[in-house]
Amino acid sequence: MVLDVYGRLTLLIERINGQWRVLEVGDDGKRGLCEGVVIPAHLTEAEIPHYIDVLFHEAARPGASVRRVS
Repeated sequence: MVLDVYGRLTLLIERINGQWRVLEVGDDGKRGLCEGVVIPAHLTEAEIPHYIDVLFHEAARPGASVRRVS
């Protein structure tokens, strides 16, 4: 799943061996491990956008949200 985080950050979130892995996607499409972000394994895919919103809420702008891109 790809999330747009307030129009400031794009995250690619994958499930690998029962764990969530978070990658930051740059403007050039390159991906890098987002080591500071850990998503608990028990969360469902549907719960992740809200979880990311809680983690990054200080970066939010008025009217911006965390939204699923794909």
